[in-house]
Amino acid sequence: MTTNRMGLEQTLSDGELTVITDTDHVQCGDAAAMARELLAYRKAGSEPIYQLKDWHWYDAERHIYDEVTSDGGEGRIVYAVPPLQAVTVPDEMTIRDACKFVQDMRIFDDVSVIVMRTWNACRAAMLKSVTNEP
Repeated sequence: MTTNRMGLEQTLSDGELTVITDTDHVQCGDAAAMARELLAYRKAGSEPIYQLKDWHWYDAERHIYDEVTSDGGEGRIVYAVPPLQAVTVPDEMTIRDACKFVQDMRIFDDVSVIVMRTWNACRAAMLKSVTNEP
């Protein structure tokens, strides 16, 4: 058993987890260990860590954080596990919409350029959601 950088116990190694995903087979004890680790991970991700800045950032109790920040001190709230980002997905495109899109775009570009621009726009949107960039 090891401890990860969040301070949570890892009961199964990455290699053991890879074997489980590759074989789609898990022992009862391993399933319980994974469930315990997942629950600890979720709990750590839901509990805020209150930090204040003096010469450096340090953890503080909630009441001290509230008192210092209300007096104008610099503070921040962080989480051991970053929250999942909401993903915006456009409505599904119908064949009619697709035909109109291609016809409208063909005035300016050939089909290969339309496909390339569409692909790259989707790729950029996916990367933006992962990196959280503007």
